[in-house]
Amino acid sequence: MAISPSQAPRSPLATLVRAIAWLLVALMIAAGAAGIVAAADHPAGDAMRPELTWRADAAFAAALGDLDAPLGALAADVDALAGVARDALVDTVGRRDDLVAADLQRGDDLAASIERRAAEVRRLVGRLPVGAQPGALGGAAQLKLDAAIDAVAAVEPLPSSWRALADSTLPPLRVARLIDEHDRATLDATQEGVAGRFQPALDGLGRAGSLLGEIRSLRTGLPPTADVSTLTAWLEVADTYDHALAALYRELVTSGGQMTDAAKAALAGVGQAQTRLPPDARAVTVIMGELAQGGLNQAAIAIEEARGALAVAIAALD
Repeated sequence: MAISPSQAPRSPLATLVRAIAWLLVALMIAAGAAGIVAAADHPAGDAMRPELTWRADAAFAAALGDLDAPLGALAADVDALAGVARDALVDTVGRRDDLVAADLQRGDDLAASIERRAAEVRRLVGRLPVGAQPGALGGAAQLKLDAAIDAVAAVEPLPSSWRALADSTLPPLRVARLIDEHDRATLDATQEGVAGRFQPALDGLGRAGSLLGEIRSLRTGLPPTADVSTLTAWLEVADTYDHALAALYRELVTSGGQMTDAAKAALAGVGQAQTRLPPDARAVTVIMGELAQGGLNQAAIAIEEARGALAVAIAALD
């Protein structure tokens, strides 16, 4: 009986070749199946598959253009507010009360405008089409969405920062006005003394002492970051001079205006205290500059930081 070819015994080599061939086919099938599964699990927003997000990206890009004008107006207001903050700082240190008042009014108007514009931008950002599912947008569109959200967040602290700055202008200006009032009261008292009216001179020095007390109270309420070293030194010098004058005038009241040994000693004390007085108003300028380093400077820096953050966010939208 003849043996058919299919029944013929196979050689070991042929069996091995056939096994390898089947193994390769199985690997190819497995690789293809894995590819199908990977494609099915591919994130919709993956940058490697823009065809999956192009509809959402196109709708998002079209709506994003609605932010251009509101963001531009918002940025202009923020730039203007930063400029007003710098002006207020300079005018406060320079004791230009009328200019400070104008700065504060303009800053209040800008802060209110920023609040309104930020609310409008926030509303528009909330209406941006971002798809129903997370990852519906492509990578580039998602970055722009994040930048739009960052733009709104950047300006949120601005109104409170401006209010902190405005409030911080008041104590230094008040201190400067009280220093001026004290110096006038002390000068008026010395003029009364020169005219021989020693009791009115003492009364005037009492008024000067009350003003020093008000300045001390203001110093206590200043922010911890404020430098009060020059103010403290000025208070000590002014108080010493006022007390020396008061001692002289009390002795002259007692002696009936006679220059007794005690009056001469008191007059020498006045001369010694007078040598420590500032020669001009530069000490007050230094005091104002140091006080501004407290809340006023910090608030101005916060406004500048918000301005920079907004600029970065807007640049990321281009």
